[in-house]
Amino acid sequence: MSMAIIFIFFLLEYKKNFCTIEELEMANDNAINKQNVLHDNETQAEQIAHLGNWEWDLTGQNLDKWSNEIFHLLGLNPNTTQPSHAIFQQRIHPADREQVITTLEQSIKNGKPVNVDFRAQHPDGRVCCLHICATVQYDDKQQPIKMLGIMQNITERKQVEDALRRNEARFKAIFDHAGVGIVLVDAEGRMLQANARWSEMTGYSAEELTQMTLADFTHPEEMPAIREHFDKFVMGDISSFQLDGTYIRKDGSIFVGQLLVTPVCDAGGVFQKDVGVLIDITQRKEAEAQLRKREEHYRKLFVNNKAVQLLVDCSNFKIIDVNNAAAKYYGYSINELKSKNFFSDISALSDEERAQEVLRANAEKRDYFNFKHRLANGELRNVEVYRGELEIAERRLFHLIVQDVTQRKKAEMENKRLLTQQSKLAAMGEMLGAIAHQWRQPLHVLGLVIGGIKSAYHSGKLDNQSLNRAVELAKKQIEFMDKTTNNFKNFLAPDQNKVTFSAMAAIEDMIDLFGTLYAEHHNINIHIEGDKAVKIRGYPNEFRQVILNILDNAKDAIKVQGKGYIHINVSVADGQAKITFCDNGCGIPEDKLKRIFEAHYTTKSEQGGSGIGLYMSKGIIENTMNGQIFAENTGEGAMFTMLLEAKF
Repeated sequence: MSMAIIFIFFLLEYKKNFCTIEELEMANDNAINKQNVLHDNETQAEQIAHLGNWEWDLTGQNLDKWSNEIFHLLGLNPNTTQPSHAIFQQRIHPADREQVITTLEQSIKNGKPVNVDFRAQHPDGRVCCLHICATVQYDDKQQPIKMLGIMQNITERKQVEDALRRNEARFKAIFDHAGVGIVLVDAEGRMLQANARWSEMTGYSAEELTQMTLADFTHPEEMPAIREHFDKFVMGDISSFQLDGTYIRKDGSIFVGQLLVTPVCDAGGVFQKDVGVLIDITQRKEAEAQLRKREEHYRKLFVNNKAVQLLVDCSNFKIIDVNNAAAKYYGYSINELKSKNFFSDISALSDEERAQEVLRANAEKRDYFNFKHRLANGELRNVEVYRGELEIAERRLFHLIVQDVTQRKKAEMENKRLLTQQSKLAAMGEMLGAIAHQWRQPLHVLGLVIGGIKSAYHSGKLDNQSLNRAVELAKKQIEFMDKTTNNFKNFLAPDQNKVTFSAMAAIEDMIDLFGTLYAEHHNINIHIEGDKAVKIRGYPNEFRQVILNILDNAKDAIKVQGKGYIHINVSVADGQAKITFCDNGCGIPEDKLKRIFEAHYTTKSEQGGSGIGLYMSKGIIENTMNGQIFAENTGEGAMFTMLLEAKF
């Protein structure tokens, strides 16, 4: 073959190969583009599913690999974070970390797939729930070389599961412990499940009930109405129904029950079962029958009775009816009164004052409330309101009897004033003794000062410096005596207005007056501790009188054994100021403990006790300061406790 022919053949082959290379390059570019599209689609799919894939190199020779979604699931930045198993472990919540690490290690050893839920903690503190599914890959020598897995965010699923568990537990608790009978019934009326109260009302066991239908213990006369309502269920005319009927127990006895039936449907609105609630209303029905028989008789007694009586709606306190005596007392016509509200139109107390009185009445187990009512002419009257409840025509009403106690209250206030003054006068002798004791030392010092001035004058040593020192010392003694006098004067002066004051400061005022006297004459040490910031509201001098009464009682109890202590503590407990007085006296006899706050009741008859001090103390703490006071015995003596509203 000639060289020309060979050259031409070479050119032709070269051109053929050149074209093939171009085609291959184009094919490669297309493949890369398709791969990028697939990668983008994969990334988008991972983001939508909150699902990422990962690869953990177990040989230590290669880097771990994470998809972009793994970084997002762990709250990390893919541009600044190098994937590693150590970083993954750091992001596991501390409470779950050991379990996850152990599970992965066991999978590497036994080759079993991994399925584990755990919490991850992002660098910003957010916590999410994740699920890992992984398998171990081995080499030809069955040595683990890598673990491949996926990770998915299951936070929403966990929240739904937790909510379902809570709802299921709540339903089960209501179902099992409800005070009414509850039953689940299918479309044919067969009972699927009944609670304990349903069994108790009907006398059948839970197992027996599941073999029964509603018709098995419903009185035959009631079944037509029940079937009619069930038919309306099927037709979609009603969504629930309530019927009062007669039901038959296992022993053949009957009871009147109120049946409420409501259907349960699935998310698509398809009927699943009925929920029936049965309430035994036998006693209520009997009471209604008796009430209807007596209503006319009651009406006659109500209208013509001379006691002020009103019927008030329990739900909104509107006056429903009044008798002639009520119309005359309030100065309105019967129709005018029936258009008013018992609280907003008749009562002169604020909502807070009424609530406090209700709490006091309940605490004291009183069957009446102390209110103030406004008459038609604007006059305010003190009344006691006695309340009873009744039901007329399925309407709950309060039957109120109102008794005017204005004059009695005035007499009680005057009596209280006299008792208060009597209590103060009873304490004056002891206070004067305390003042005399307090003055003894400063008077002695004043005598020494005067004697020193006179001596210095006669000896020619009285200069300005020594005279000024003597004058300053005398002033201090006089100021101390003046403070003692002012404390005594303030104690006797009546308080005009309620104020907020320091509980500890008021107690310390009394300790200043009596502490030294108690220590030197009665061998009693008074100690106080606590929170000086605690403030209370009331009349400071009345509160000081309470302190004096308690100290005086403790002193008399300790005197029996010769010496002792009174420990006072001021603190805050459950939002209230708590003040305790503990002593190591002889205590209070248990048979007298409940009566020590009664008027004129005393445990110190041999010592001339009047029984006024603690009675007045209880009135001041509970009526004036809206608090509580009570006494109890301890292992060493007695303890008095006051609970008052704390002011900060």
